[in-house]
Amino acid sequence: MFTLQTKLKPFRYWFLASFILSNLFISGNSLVSGQESSDLSTNLSNAIIDIAQLFIPSPEPEIFLPESVTLTIPNPDIYIGTSNRVTATIAPSNTTDKTLTWSSSDATIIEVTSGGIAVARNFGSATITAMSHLSSVKGTLSLTVIDYPDITNFDLGAFIFDQPTSTVEVGTSAKIKLSNVTPANGKRTGLSFISSDDTIATVNSDGVIRGHQVGNVTIEATLGATTKLLPITIIDTIVEVLPTTISITGTPSGFVGRPFSLGVDFGASVPTDTQVTFKSLNTNVARVNDVGLITPINFSGNTARTVVITVYANADETVTDDITLTIEKVFPVSFTLAGASSVRAGLTINLTPTFNPTDVTDKQLVYTSSNEAIATASSAGDYGVVLGKKTGIVTITATSVMDGTVTASLIIEVTPLPFLSPEQLEQFMMFVRKGIGHFSLNFINGIFGFFTFYTFLVPNKKRFLIISSVVGSLLAAFAESLQFFAPGRTPTWDDVVYNVSGYLSAQVFLMILMALVTLYVGYLQRKQKKPSSLK
Repeated sequence: MFTLQTKLKPFRYWFLASFILSNLFISGNSLVSGQESSDLSTNLSNAIIDIAQLFIPSPEPEIFLPESVTLTIPNPDIYIGTSNRVTATIAPSNTTDKTLTWSSSDATIIEVTSGGIAVARNFGSATITAMSHLSSVKGTLSLTVIDYPDITNFDLGAFIFDQPTSTVEVGTSAKIKLSNVTPANGKRTGLSFISSDDTIATVNSDGVIRGHQVGNVTIEATLGATTKLLPITIIDTIVEVLPTTISITGTPSGFVGRPFSLGVDFGASVPTDTQVTFKSLNTNVARVNDVGLITPINFSGNTARTVVITVYANADETVTDDITLTIEKVFPVSFTLAGASSVRAGLTINLTPTFNPTDVTDKQLVYTSSNEAIATASSAGDYGVVLGKKTGIVTITATSVMDGTVTASLIIEVTPLPFLSPEQLEQFMMFVRKGIGHFSLNFINGIFGFFTFYTFLVPNKKRFLIISSVVGSLLAAFAESLQFFAPGRTPTWDDVVYNVSGYLSAQVFLMILMALVTLYVGYLQRKQKKPSSLK
């Protein structure tokens, strides 16, 4: 008579060896470090995903379009000559590509960069518009360029070079400087000076005091409705050497963003007072301080500008010289693009340019794609944004706004979307860790354990099943407890439940399978006996 135990008994030592090896493997896996366990789980997950992708197509990318663009700025009234960032808020927050195309209704009043920087060029009003790179959704903001506020209060002080003074020698000079100005950014146009006695000392419109004879004098400074008084004492000088000639020394050209200095030469006869006053005749091109430091201004347009810088000797305003400076912007010689060589469909990557020279005045670039059906490219100010749309290879080209002949390119491959989203991947890896790492391994161990006890014990009243279940559950719990000795790992009751559930599920599954096999074998035996009984 057929019995399954009889058929399987010759393999009982094989089952026993497999059961022992299975438990050793599970116990050994429990002793590996947390990092090794995580790496194993990750590698197994990736292998399963790679196999699945051979049969299941990648999901289509979903591009989320913007629904609104809102532009804000702390104050819509901006001061002349200043740069102000306009903040763009794009809704919804999960918009795929948040790059914008910026424009101004009047660039001669307010110029706006590709990064949303509004530069106040002239007095007046203009409207800034930021349009989505993906759709016609746009936001607008009206700005007004205003002058700096009037000064309401200030203090006076006389200085010889950088040293404060209340006395000036005959034939020499000092210069008045304002301090504690309220408001700090107030404009100083309209400031006038008057001497109480020009025979003792005079003062010009630049605040240069010249001593003529010994005595006391009061300098009156008026700015708007505010008047301040500064007492000065003129003292005798031992040697008086007045300047007779002066000439400006230094380079006659410069670049925006690169301050440089001019000097003066008094000739063979150096005066007692070597103080001078530099002035720029066009502060929209370059500014200059009293020591000749030239600060080129980032003017509108790319054409070189000229500015006349004058200088006079403070001791004698008639001793003067001037120089015409040519101020140019720093043009790019070349630049490179750095960024990832691939982008997933439906996602974006950033491209970062590096310029030569590094202090290029205008670093704005225009980005284009060789195939916008595969990927689009746009500027986000200091960097470029590439949006992958479908699989393929494109060439992204960036062109300098300052010089259209200076370009750089980068080949980008658009790859399919990952088989699983980040959230799905996290859930799947948890399933692999728990379902395969705990449940499935113990399920297999349960199969070996079932047949081991089944073939070694007489299956009287299913005693072997109770023994197998108890022993297997204890071994499953023991394997989990070994994690106390593994670096970076801690056993949990949840994992004990997974282990025991896997083992016991194998017992139930095999009992059902054995019952079905027994029924099927009995059916076949009855079927074979039935014809002979009919005879």
